[in-house]
Amino acid sequence: MVEGKKVLIGDNLSSHFTKEVLQLWKENNIGFVCLPPNATHLCQPLDVSFFGPMKNYWKQLLQEWKKCNPNTSSVENSVFPRLLKRLFDRMANTAQKNAKQGFFFSGIYPLCKEKILNKIPQEKEARQHNICEVIVDYLKDQRNPKKRESTMKRKS
Repeated sequence: MVEGKKVLIGDNLSSHFTKEVLQLWKENNIGFVCLPPNATHLCQPLDVSFFGPMKNYWKQLLQEWKKCNPNTSSVENSVFPRLLKRLFDRMANTAQKNAKQGFFFSGIYPLCKEKILNKIPQEKEARQHNICEVIVDYLKDQRNPKKRESTMKRKS
């Protein structure tokens, strides 16, 4: 394991903030930087540089497959692994370069605050969004867990 503080960068998806996940972050000295609302598609390096090209390759593979199999409406389970292998083979020459470029152009590595700040909404725009409800609920639970349990409705 890498020694020292580690940082994860992500969006405010509620699954990032479960009690178990927060505990694991604490135990493993991991900080989480939550990107501002409406900025994740601009600041997450792999969305643009890796997954974008991967989706395009996948669409091309499916189109090629459909041309060879015009009477089949969906990819069979037995065919899917071969298509996936072809996808990975097609990406093999560019995947590493694309991933590195994504971190560079997003300003994450090497760190370039100006690149990052130029991509995210201005402070005035960011203030209009509230902190993720899941985080607020988690903090309320930590402050007074018994009160939260008593206010939850029972399903019949």
